[in-house]
Parts: sequence; structure tokens; C-alpha cells
Amino acid sequence: MTLTVANVLQRYTQAGIDFSDLAWSIDEDQYNTVTGADEWPAAYVIHHMADADIHFASRYLLVIEGAKPTFQMFNEDVYPERLNYAGRSAVSSLATFEGIHEGIEDILSNLPDEAWERTGTHPERGELTLLQVLDGACGHLEAHVAQLNAIAQELQ
Repeated sequence: MTLTVANVLQRYTQAGIDFSDLAWSIDEDQYNTVTGADEWPAAYVIHHMADADIHFASRYLLVIEGAKPTFQMFNEDVYPERLNYAGRSAVSSLATFEGIHEGIEDILSNLPDEAWERTGTHPERGELTLLQVLDGACGHLEAHVAQLNAIAQELQ
């Protein structure tokens, strides 16, 4: 697939819808059930995506600002313990995800063309345009949609 603003924005929108629909399709009382499909229960995937969207949102905004930031990496392996995934509300995290995702979608959908060429530096991937950053975030979200789908299938 060609990397264009239109198709990456469409992927971003669709993956957000898919993630939310899947998360809401799981009974709340099953959010913390561990299945054979994954070591994380659905709640942990939901918390992770809320946290990840916060990270990605800050990257987009700094790139749009023109700051040419060096992105901070985040260690998702320590988040379940340090961010207390076991004690957090999956419903609250899902609301956080949806709010951030929709807000960023609105911002990105209204950018002038030249904003998409602004850059930031990823410690492992080097200099990336805003379009490339969003494309990477789409891939991350799509992978977690697949993860949540496998969990949801096992919970049925």
C-alpha cells in the first residue's frame, strides 16, 4: 500500500474504530480473564493502548510544532506493574484511548500539507516524517487490534 496522508489517516481511523468495537464487545467482567491466546488479559491491552496513544500523541504534537524532537522510547514491559494495570479501570482506559484517538484524528485531519513533512528522530529508526510516525503508530495499533481479537475469540 502506498504511503499517503489519505490512506494512513484512513488506517488510523479504522484501527481506532476496530479497537474500540472489539474492546466494548467483551463483557466487563471478563476484562481481566487471562486466556490461552495471550499472557495479557483484555484489560491490559486496553490500558497499554491508552498509554501508548498518550506517547504517540505527544510525538505528533511535537513534530507538528516544528521542534524536530528526539522521541523518547517507552518500555511497555514495565508498564503493567509500574502503571498498576491490575488496579486500573479498563473502562476508564478505553475512554482515554477513544478521547485521545478522536482528538488526534481531528488535529491530523486538519493539517496543511507541509506539516506532514516535518520530522522527529526515533532513537532506533532515525529521522521520520510525521506521516512515517503515524504509519508506525497505525502498525502498532493494528497489531494490538489483532491481539485483542484473539483474546475476544477465546472469551466467547
